[in-house]
Amino acid sequence: MNERKRPLSQIELERIALAIQNDELEDDEAAESEESETEDFTTNEILEDDEFDAAEPQNTNEESNQCNDVSDNTAASSSSYETENRKAIYAKNGRKWYLKSFHARNARTARKNIVLHLPGPKGCLRNLKCIRKIWNSFFTDEILDIIVQYTNHQINIKRTRYKTAQRYIGETNVVELRALLGLLYLSGVMKSAHLTLHDLFSLELGPPVFRATMCKNRFEFLINCLRFDNKATREERKKQDKFAATREIWDIFEGCCRRNYSPSEYVTIDETLLAFRGRCPFKMYIPSKPDKYGLKLVTMCDSRTFYMCSAKPYIGKEVREGPFSIPTHYVLNLTKEIQGSNRNCTMDNWFSSLEVAEKLLELKLTMVGTLRKNKPDIPKQLVETKGKAVQSSMFVHNDQSTLVSYVPKKNKTVILISTMHTQPDINEHTKKPEMIMFYNETKGGVDTFDQLCHSTTVSRKTRRWPLRIFYGMMDIAGINSYVIYKWNEDADKPVQRSAFLKQLSMSLVEEHLRGRMNNGRLPREIRSNIRQILKCDEEEVLQRAEGPLGRCDYCPRAKNRKARNKCEHCKKSVCAEHRLSICVDCK
Repeated sequence: MNERKRPLSQIELERIALAIQNDELEDDEAAESEESETEDFTTNEILEDDEFDAAEPQNTNEESNQCNDVSDNTAASSSSYETENRKAIYAKNGRKWYLKSFHARNARTARKNIVLHLPGPKGCLRNLKCIRKIWNSFFTDEILDIIVQYTNHQINIKRTRYKTAQRYIGETNVVELRALLGLLYLSGVMKSAHLTLHDLFSLELGPPVFRATMCKNRFEFLINCLRFDNKATREERKKQDKFAATREIWDIFEGCCRRNYSPSEYVTIDETLLAFRGRCPFKMYIPSKPDKYGLKLVTMCDSRTFYMCSAKPYIGKEVREGPFSIPTHYVLNLTKEIQGSNRNCTMDNWFSSLEVAEKLLELKLTMVGTLRKNKPDIPKQLVETKGKAVQSSMFVHNDQSTLVSYVPKKNKTVILISTMHTQPDINEHTKKPEMIMFYNETKGGVDTFDQLCHSTTVSRKTRRWPLRIFYGMMDIAGINSYVIYKWNEDADKPVQRSAFLKQLSMSLVEEHLRGRMNNGRLPREIRSNIRQILKCDEEEVLQRAEGPLGRCDYCPRAKNRKARNKCEHCKKSVCAEHRLSICVDCK
């Protein structure tokens, strides 16, 4: 009897025992393996029984004469031969996985992992440091004009309900709308978004800039009248789109977020929940989120800077369109701007599947994500927990993807899929696979973005879900604007986010404050606050006309009303009631 050249290693024994447990080795295979004991065994792969016969050399004269012909075809058939010589296990749906990677450990970086696109602001936002202009690249003039148009329409409807005329129910304009948004940002950064309006505009508790910008009644009236679409045609549009109340401005805003910034090589796809307790047909309950109830946005963020690259609102149960599942459809829609750039997408088990992994590879994107254990593409050996040691890992591969089953504690397994990693590498310190270490580093992009929004949110209590979406847009614009400003800032220690939001709010309010300077009917205290906020002298604020006082020629003599203003043509004295203001074009 021939002796074995070397004994089986521990790894080979474990793999053979695993194959026997799964009934993958038949009785005839076991018998054939005893006959082939004289063959060599390698530590990295186990040959199937029929493969031993194929690998056994035949020293015949006929084969020696054909050696040169066979050597010419060796390179062409090396990949198929290598696949045949691998130990394979099967998933529920019959998909074959191999225990050894298809890629060499010391090979150069794969082309799919090389990112050639530089991250950072794009277009006119490069090197731009003006806070107001950066913010205006997200909340464009088009969005503000749409809001002013539909808000004035709602104001005209509400004015008919007042029995007497009020000073605070007039129409608004873009300047006043910016001032309103500036006050909302200021309330968010000062953690006052949930204060009552009585406290926010009070002389003792409220900041002076609120009373200097507008009165409490005007602020409340504008908030209640904010509209973002044509109310007359909304019901017809809602039949096709439940998100019709804010769809117009949302599409413009999200398009700006996609165009203004190029993310880094790693992005995160996850869910964001905007806290909302009112009535809404697509309100969600997610117990894992801090707010529990709210409006869900499927979001893609930069894993390093937490810039919100794109988002799609969830508007209820959707019908599957085309060959892809709904989570895959979300992923493909969110990654439109980065397809073909070799970036990596990290996602949780709601999005992850072999389907989305293969589709993203076709679009030159890789992915890393957790997998649910009921997926039919997972072999049952990865899901089983019985007999597995704590912190042990099991890897399986195909030509494009890698699966790992990790045991963090007894009777529990975590399964990940990756098209970025090709080797079964394990961290020496944590004993975790490198795939899990990478997932933990990049999975928090959306969660961190959500936390930043919560810390300085502008959202006030409301029962109208379109207004809550608008508050969410303001929070997103504040985060994205700060990311771009910080990127363009040359200083070693850029301004903090709270200081950035304060400067943004004051830049939005300033133009409206300067327009209120010439209002002589304002109380002395408010005029004094305006001077302090704008840091200007009293003479600049008042801008009174020079010259002696004269009695108004149009008022009755009994009133004895005096004025310094005179007509430019006839030089008659006129009071504020009889003075007519005309713009430069009409003059």
